[in-house]
Amino acid sequence: MQRFEAPVGLSIARLSAPQPSPFHVARPRLIHLLDDAATLPLTLVTGGPGTGKTNAVTAWIRGGQVPGPVAWVTLDKTLDTPSRLWSAIIAALASSLGALTLGELQPPGTIEPAFIDVLRDRVGGHEVVLVLDDVHELGADALAGLDHFLRIPPAGMHTVLISRHVPVLALHRHRLAGRLGEVRAADLEFRREEIGDLVEAHGLMADDVLVDELLRVSGGWVAGLRLALLTMSGAPDPRKALAGFRGEQPMVAGYLTEELEHSLGAELFDVLTRTCVADRICGPLAVALTGDSSLVDTLRERLGEAPLVAELSGTGWFRYHPLLLQMLRARLRRIDPALMRELHARASDWFEGQGEWLTALDHAIASGDWSLAIRVALRSGTVELLHASTDLLGLTLDRIPDLGPAQHGPVLLIRAAAALGRHEYAAATSLVERAAPLLGGLDEPDRSVALLNTRMMESLLARAAGDAAAMTRAALDAVDLLAGLDAEDAPGWACHRGAPLSMVGLGHLWFGRPLAAVAALREADRADTRSPLSGYDDVWRTGNMALALAISGDITDAQTLAQAARALATELGGPTASETQTAWLASAILALQRGDTADLMRYLKAGQEAAARGHDPFTTAVLMLLRCRAAQHVGDPAGAARELARAADHLAAYPGLIYAVRLWASVAALAELQVNRSVEGAQRILAEHDRREAVWAEAARAAGATGAAAPSEATALEVDPLRIVRAHVLLASGQPERVREVLADVVRRPATISVLAWIAIAFAEDQMRHDALATEAIGEAIELAHGAGLTTPFRNPSPRLQAILVRHREVDGRHADFVDALLEARDAQGTPAAPARPVEALTERELAVLAYLPTMRSNAEIADALDISVNTVKQHLKSVHRKLEVGSRREAVRKARQVGLLPEPAAAE
Repeated sequence: MQRFEAPVGLSIARLSAPQPSPFHVARPRLIHLLDDAATLPLTLVTGGPGTGKTNAVTAWIRGGQVPGPVAWVTLDKTLDTPSRLWSAIIAALASSLGALTLGELQPPGTIEPAFIDVLRDRVGGHEVVLVLDDVHELGADALAGLDHFLRIPPAGMHTVLISRHVPVLALHRHRLAGRLGEVRAADLEFRREEIGDLVEAHGLMADDVLVDELLRVSGGWVAGLRLALLTMSGAPDPRKALAGFRGEQPMVAGYLTEELEHSLGAELFDVLTRTCVADRICGPLAVALTGDSSLVDTLRERLGEAPLVAELSGTGWFRYHPLLLQMLRARLRRIDPALMRELHARASDWFEGQGEWLTALDHAIASGDWSLAIRVALRSGTVELLHASTDLLGLTLDRIPDLGPAQHGPVLLIRAAAALGRHEYAAATSLVERAAPLLGGLDEPDRSVALLNTRMMESLLARAAGDAAAMTRAALDAVDLLAGLDAEDAPGWACHRGAPLSMVGLGHLWFGRPLAAVAALREADRADTRSPLSGYDDVWRTGNMALALAISGDITDAQTLAQAARALATELGGPTASETQTAWLASAILALQRGDTADLMRYLKAGQEAAARGHDPFTTAVLMLLRCRAAQHVGDPAGAARELARAADHLAAYPGLIYAVRLWASVAALAELQVNRSVEGAQRILAEHDRREAVWAEAARAAGATGAAAPSEATALEVDPLRIVRAHVLLASGQPERVREVLADVVRRPATISVLAWIAIAFAEDQMRHDALATEAIGEAIELAHGAGLTTPFRNPSPRLQAILVRHREVDGRHADFVDALLEARDAQGTPAAPARPVEALTERELAVLAYLPTMRSNAEIADALDISVNTVKQHLKSVHRKLEVGSRREAVRKARQVGLLPEPAAAE
């Protein structure tokens, strides 16, 4: 079949008002009613089918006192989700007001009051008329957001709602406040004088008797009048034809069939019949449905002859009157049900080629060809799982019935997709597991398409479960499967080739491979050149790249991408949409590193708001740990402990969040060292974590995925938050000589990581009394920190750091102002009070050795005095250093005096 592109997209056609009928007559009474209503913020036009609601409003737009440009949206069931509804409204407003007025505004997946407020602010002050036709098509969720928007209408905006019944909105408030104008069914009915004008528009002579009879048989009902006049226009004796007309609604279908077929001729009536399966029709779609290639050019001319058909202005799309549509479909279903099924199949094929996945699936299901419905569902329909609003997908897929054994596996997959679309994760997981063994016998490409769906759903389910390994393994398989499929095999998925790559990138991030994550996400961007990605998809990818770069220590690029993601989300109208979570976390990490407390708290608050709008166990864990670090940063140890405990509970439920678990272990171990002064506690946490690492590695080997979806040596080298902590544990346990080796490769990392490494090395060298090497190491740290604007790494509470910084200022002198600022900040921060006694008591012999340290005696002299060996003295000194958490005799004496184990020196005479 020859392919023709639509004149404009169906989504654009919905934004065009229908053109008036050739038999349209002016109705000043209605125009005046709508003019009066337009002085108020809101107009409601209600009436049943065929009452002329839409025609009345379009006539007013063309001949009334319309208070601004018109933004028109014709609603249907495909717009019955909040995000789709607001996408259409924004597109209509942008078309009328200009794209610059709204900027890049797009609805987030979950419509929040903040988005509505942004839209209201941007529209406010601009004269515009928003017309929403067929509001009765909207469900409760879509109406809720509309209700919030209308409660405080934007200044300068007038809204017209057209509906078959009064919609479930808080209209009583508008009535009481005098903000609502109404035009009801009784107002829409033709009056006697208007009927006379309509008769003459049809080329008939109007007299009182004829007008009275038309009023009697129609009751002023617009559709009844038009049908009666259609009957009369084609009859040799119009009055006799009217005498036989019954305008009551039960008779309408019969008259439509008989009179239209007679007046239009069999050929055009056949065009109407064959095209009625679609809610709207254009030339290329008519060609696909009828096989008549001439319709691509002649449809407008031919349908212009048909009553009850209106063109959507300037779009090449036509809309049949609902009564005509119902009649044609009922007739086609009755006389040729097989043809109706075939036409639905053709419509499905055409809409799939246009990228209208849900419309294609809807027609495939209506065709009753369940093999076709299954193929369309899996090769195109299920891509809707990638979008934020998936409820409509679930409802559509539920219409596919259970079938025989040959289709059992694919049907189970479809049931799984429907459950996943409703966020029923346990049910979806069970259905995928049941379907997987049943797919091997399918023919290609159906088998590969089914496996692609299996792997993508497994990856999405693993993401919801916080299982980084399973998510990545499934996504990698999906990448390979999709690469082997042509666009004809899977039209929908071929337009989303970047989707599995995005999941791979997310897996790398969750493992702690930030650079690999960025590479995969950028590859996903390149692969998705044909994808109709929304702006929020861009926000999500950019935010994840920003977070990955922040974790890797690339401050500049992380800052750029985080700001870009946040700016785009703000422009779209959802500054804290769920897709912004990672962008806010990246910004918070950068603020923490540069010691900007105000920004840190602001970013964490925004990140919390975004996290509340979307389930993401990884960002939730990172957010908790960042709040812990923030509490430590502002001197709130109790708050830090609470957040650390909350993170532990969260990660107990999501143990597959490997990088987050590592991050928790590093924060917890460091807290043991710096807050609880417990080397043993830190060592215990690290030992427990090392056991987890061994389990992860073994699981990866068993799955055959080491290095691709599991921890590996390469993973540890890319980013390991535990390396710095391990160095500090070595320092606290009296092993400073090992620190430089442990951090040898870490000092080559970006500044946010290498500064911490150089500080730890400076501690180690100072502890070993290598003053020159300690000064050199702290100089490296200061050089890097000054260039990157980092101050937080120097908030380590150890007095040793204070002394090293002072020595650097006196000996080296580089960046003196920066060092002075660091020292002033440390003075303002204060030194945490030491505990009254060491956590672990010294033995009697250790106390005896400690008592000799202020005397500056050598180890041999102390051994002589205590009648023990020199080696025993060394062992006791090592134990004293460990228990007091110091690295030298000098520090041991100072600490012992602080905690009351040694007396203060006597004052000089």
